[in-house]
Amino acid sequence: MLDRNEVYSKIIEAIENSLIVENVELSEETHLVNDLDADSIDFATLFMELEEVSDKKIPDDIDISMKDITIGDLVDLVIELESKA
Repeated sequence: MLDRNEVYSKIIEAIENSLIVENVELSEETHLVNDLDADSIDFATLFMELEEVSDKKIPDDIDISMKDITIGDLVDLVIELESKA
């Protein structure tokens, strides 16, 4: 199982691969919508990328408020999914 720093690194990699993030300092507090202008297509792409880097399926019925989600929330999500394995 990955530790929080490893999960964070993989999520940053996924964000950099799926979103245009120029001149933005990424942290666990970075909001995907407010700070990175992510939309529903970006989220779909990001979730596919996260599934690839974490090797876990993100359930379709997951309850995430897209407008308020931060990178830290994604870290928590991946850790939670890994703990269920």
